Amino acid sequence: GEEVELEFGIVGELPRTQREEASLLAHFLQEVDDALEEESGKRPGMDARDIYFAGEDALLLGHFFPLLAPRAQLLSEVKFPLGTHRALLVEAADYEVTIEVDRGEVLVVGSGEEVEARTHDGGSLHRFRLKGGRGFAVVVAAHLRSMEQRTGRQRTVSHFQEGDRRPGERALDIASRALAIYSESFGPLPWSTVQVVELPLTAGYSVVSFPGLIVLAQAYYVDVETPESARLPGVIREQVDVIRSSFEFLLAQSLARQWWGGVVGSDTERSPFLGDGLATFSAVFYHQAAYGAPLGELVLQRHVRGIYQAFRMLGGSDQEVERPLRELRSSLEYAAIVESKGALFWVQLRQLLGDDLFFRFLRGYYEEHRQGLVTGEQWRQQVQTAGGDPRLVRQLQQRWLRERRGDEEIGTPDLTLIPAPVSRIRSLGRLFLRIGKTAARPF
Repeated sequence: GEEVELEFGIVGELPRTQREEASLLAHFLQEVDDALEEESGKRPGMDARDIYFAGEDALLLGHFFPLLAPRAQLLSEVKFPLGTHRALLVEAADYEVTIEVDRGEVLVVGSGEEVEARTHDGGSLHRFRLKGGRGFAVVVAAHLRSMEQRTGRQRTVSHFQEGDRRPGERALDIASRALAIYSESFGPLPWSTVQVVELPLTAGYSVVSFPGLIVLAQAYYVDVETPESARLPGVIREQVDVIRSSFEFLLAQSLARQWWGGVVGSDTERSPFLGDGLATFSAVFYHQAAYGAPLGELVLQRHVRGIYQAFRMLGGSDQEVERPLRELRSSLEYAAIVESKGALFWVQLRQLLGDDLFFRFLRGYYEEHRQGLVTGEQWRQQVQTAGGDPRLVRQLQQRWLRERRGDEEIGTPDLTLIPAPVSRIRSLGRLFLRIGKTAARPF
């Protein structure tokens, strides 16, 4: 009941090319540094404050608006969320939010549809409505440009920094294509607008997802066709194809979370794989549907099996997929076990059932649990009645979700990486982290 006043400051700017160098290097080197420190136990996992950012002319407020708590029987083991990629366990609710700013030149982006926007006394007022969302988020930023596409009733919007038009267009194309594929394969979203925003998130943060709103790190908006790109470090320019591929996969995965975790809620404390395992599978399916089976297989190897193998190479041990969130020690372990092994279960289930039965099940599952919450036990029983031989489905669930057969099913890397106490790459990661924090920081 105590009233708290927050003051937000803007960090000083660097010239754009220097800022890009700092942001890109900090982002990718810090990913490695974080993984090593989390695995060694020297660094705690992310916490709930990570959904709030203040940075260069930009402010992100995550689930700052009141949330609708779930029914009591789902709350017995619920703890605070461990990071931005963990969905909150809340009920779906309808939101109407009015935001006033005292500077009229800034862009205000909120979850849901903007139903009113007007200026007054040098500032502006914005009113948003969101139907059936699990929380509400808002971005307030300067120097953003916007583009949109409409497909039927679905409106997709891309907001990007000045000078990032080509990556912004690509984000719009990917998002529109993924939304069309998912809508046809799973069912339509309950809201008509989905927005993708580029922001200078600090090193170690790739994406933050909210209902109808996805925030991507500026580090992924690399445009090698501009003259300024010649100033980017060689290590970045040499990995442009990898960055582009990661950008598309990450965006497709985040959009899938609008369905799995957004519309269809699940017990994210006791069964986190229900949402993120299926969202990761959906990102692979998007690539197959958009580009064909060969590329889909390459993406499956690089972004799913490869994540598990990288986790094992860094010294992580195989674990059961069906385990509570509190037992997962790091973001890398979460990605390898919950997302990657969880996605591979769905790959195997699709092969077992065949496409007709499999996608009929997903459409029925989505329709039945729209804006509801699914427990692990409900899901297990429903999958076993999806079709085919229930005994084989149960065996698949046991093998992939409750046993440690990752090395046997996925394979292990040839080498095990054991870093020195202070390696060159970790030192670089810390150096550029300090630079990267001038781009944005949690508060």
